[in-house]
Amino acid sequence: MAKFRVVGLKRAVSNIQNKVNRIVQSETNLRKIGDEIIEEIQESTEAYRNPKTGRGYKKYSKEYAKQKGVSRRQVDLRLTGRMMESLKAKVKRKEGKGAVSVDVTGARNKKLAGYHQNGTDKMPARPFMFISKKTLSRIINKLKKDILKRFN
Repeated sequence: MAKFRVVGLKRAVSNIQNKVNRIVQSETNLRKIGDEIIEEIQESTEAYRNPKTGRGYKKYSKEYAKQKGVSRRQVDLRLTGRMMESLKAKVKRKEGKGAVSVDVTGARNKKLAGYHQNGTDKMPARPFMFISKKTLSRIINKLKKDILKRFN
């Protein structure tokens, strides 16, 4: 029985991983990651969940819940929906590496987001601009799998 020794397999696998990582760093794919992050933030708040803790937000006041026509526990951070619709992904490049950030656009929306994120004297903080490392890893791994499918 002949024996074969595979030489350079580690290097080949490493090269493939490096190429996939460079592809992930492309502007198009970073934008996809940003869009996935926005979707995750929107889905969490639509499900009345704080994306950082996975638990519900502090309840609305009785008066506000009545004005909005919802129960006190249905905290989705939406009155008109404009603030959540204003979330935009921005791709930044520096020294050959890319990064993506998610920002609230529009002066009024930024002001409202600050109130929700940090709270006020009259309103508790309900942070929503967060994504867990686990969720981010899931998003990136999904993208990597999609990229690897193209090689098959």
